[in-house]
Amino acid sequence: MKTPIAVIFFNRIEPLKQLVARLAEVKPPKIYLISDGARDGREGESEKVAECRKFMTNLPWTCEVYSNFAEKNMGCRMRVISGLDWLFEQEERAIVLEDDCIPELEFFPFMEYALDYYANEEDVISVGGTNYWEEYSPKNFDVIFTKYPVSTGWGTWRRAWQLMDRDLSLLEAMRKNHHLKDWLGSLRAELYWLYILKTKSNSWAYRWAFTAFAHKKISAISAVNLIENVGFFDSQATNTTESTVIEFPRANRFWKFQMRMPSVIESDSVFDRHLEDARFSKSLLYRIAWAIKKLSRLIVIK
Repeated sequence: MKTPIAVIFFNRIEPLKQLVARLAEVKPPKIYLISDGARDGREGESEKVAECRKFMTNLPWTCEVYSNFAEKNMGCRMRVISGLDWLFEQEERAIVLEDDCIPELEFFPFMEYALDYYANEEDVISVGGTNYWEEYSPKNFDVIFTKYPVSTGWGTWRRAWQLMDRDLSLLEAMRKNHHLKDWLGSLRAELYWLYILKTKSNSWAYRWAFTAFAHKKISAISAVNLIENVGFFDSQATNTTESTVIEFPRANRFWKFQMRMPSVIESDSVFDRHLEDARFSKSLLYRIAWAIKKLSRLIVIK
């Protein structure tokens, strides 16, 4: 493969070992390493961060390795955004993987082809390999379009990342003209995103989603899920807990990318509504289903 890959990591060595083992199978020619510094007052964390950095700078295949390591802890939002700013100063396009996102092998040809295919499509802000509802996805195409960019196993271009609204500068105007309600299709979605953007100040991913909403951009994702996330419910995880996501789909190990790209580029309204109802603001039906599932888990534990 030719596309550079950025790996974002922190203090967890075991997921990194799994990710590197998978990357070694495709041998990307360039690796960009983005790592935050240890947090003050966390005993043993500086040693874990150092262990991860040492491991990542000794990769088991020949490639160019570039490092951007923070001396002090910047927090998830600032570290990821500043790291990707640095990445796209060097590259026109790249694939981005966090330490706990383990791709299937088919993820790599899909991403490389899609990044090339949609490089000049201004309406497309990113491509990704995480699909939360592949049961619905089309069987005659390898891509589905959505208003919601994924942040686990994804890629984009310099021209798209330059739109990143780091400081939510457009948010007040969007609130006044109800842009989010019009773009996402409901008052519930608008109120949710206004709330989440205000309260989740350390999340870069929500700001990236808002950037897509604000500029009316869509994302191309694989028709099936190609990412296994091994970090959810990890006690050391800083941004993936049960409070932020109900469940992550299993990766599809049998799908083969056939380069079947849709002729029309437009988001799928049914798919988008499902994501909003099931994953983000959550409709009443999904809230009830979530409560039942959580209660049943507690009963099983007892």
